[in-house]
Amino acid sequence: YLIEQYLIINRIFEGGYNLHPRHFAMDIVPSTIYSFFGAIISTLLIGSIIYGFGQLNLCYELTLISSLLLASLISTPDPVSIISFFRSSRIDSSVFPVLFSESVSGGALAIVLFQTFLLLKCNHFEIKTILIGITNYGAILFFSLLIGCVFGILCKLIFMMLKLGSKPDRVYLEGCFILVFPCISYFSAESLQFSGVIAILFTGFIMRLYLPGFVSEEGIKVTKEITKIVAHIAEIFVFISLGMSCFTFSTKTNSSNEKVNFFHNISFSLVLVVILSTLISRAITIFPCTAILNVCG
Repeated sequence: YLIEQYLIINRIFEGGYNLHPRHFAMDIVPSTIYSFFGAIISTLLIGSIIYGFGQLNLCYELTLISSLLLASLISTPDPVSIISFFRSSRIDSSVFPVLFSESVSGGALAIVLFQTFLLLKCNHFEIKTILIGITNYGAILFFSLLIGCVFGILCKLIFMMLKLGSKPDRVYLEGCFILVFPCISYFSAESLQFSGVIAILFTGFIMRLYLPGFVSEEGIKVTKEITKIVAHIAEIFVFISLGMSCFTFSTKTNSSNEKVNFFHNISFSLVLVVILSTLISRAITIFPCTAILNVCG
């Protein structure tokens, strides 16, 4: 589990560290619109479609809240998939900051939406629950960003005080510090129930801005090579793990405690509806938002 976590952390950190500050600042408005409105609209659309198909007996029937809970988990793009896709494609690199920032901040919103729907499932609908969800979203964004910035600045202060960049024999120590701090940032945010992904993103972003003057050229080269190697391993590991989970994941039946294969209980009609609803919701949210941004921009 720790190895899997570290591989994912390294993959996100590489994306944040290589994110150009100017592109990030220029695309902050589009990425915010896509992540906020896109995630909310996609969640509501996916949940409604899944619930509607279930009521028509066209797929496994879920309650409305259960449909929305499922939708909140799949409504936003995955940061690892975004990085992997752009690495292997020839799409304009200026699009990457928008999609990467959307996937990271949208993930934080997905957490809040899931928690909000979970509260609605346990309690009756109240305006107080919605207000709690909005407050939680702001708190998760702010404190995750703060944790990431703090550890990024702390890493810079350590390099400055120890003067590691001026000591050629400590190149690998530089690499260790650069690779360890994102992990500390991630687990600190997760332990406080904030978004570790956002914390990593801003740790890498701050380190990209302030570390170059305190790290030797050899240290930067070693760190980049190590990061790229681990990032490629992370891509392979994550997608193999996802594929193998279909065959290795087991569940308990209702009648007994015997574990059965995942495919024995899966509803393929529900899977098809989920895929269809995801595609429809993304099209409905992305095209109007893009048109609005093009008109306003």
